[in-house]
Amino acid sequence: MDRKEVLGAYLGVMQGIKLRAALIHELATDQKGLPPYCVAETLQLQIRKISELLALACLLVHGDVEGARSARLTSAYQADFIMNALEKLHPRFYPRPTRMILRDGKPYKLEDH
Repeated sequence: MDRKEVLGAYLGVMQGIKLRAALIHELATDQKGLPPYCVAETLQLQIRKISELLALACLLVHGDVEGARSARLTSAYQADFIMNALEKLHPRFYPRPTRMILRDGKPYKLEDH
C-alpha cells in the first residue's frame, strides 16, 4: 500500500470508531427503553470493537516498522495481541493525545495534551 492508500484506510477505521463512540454516547444518555443488561452488553461490545479498530489502525500506520507486516500480525484481530506485538516492535507506537496549535487560523504545530 502506498501512503495515500494507508491514510485512506486509516481514515475509514477512525470514522468507524467515531460512529461507535457516538452510539455509546447516545445509549448512555438515552437507553431507548431497552433493558439495562442489553444496554450494558451493547456498550461493552462497542468498547471492544473500538479497541480492535484502534489496534488495526496502529497496525496500518506502522506498516513500515519491520515485523509489522508479518502474517501473524496482519491476520490478528485481538486488540491486546496486536498492541503488545507492536509495542515490542516500536516502543513509542501508541497514539498520543495532542492539541493542534493554530497560527493565523492555520495549523502551526501539535503539542502533547
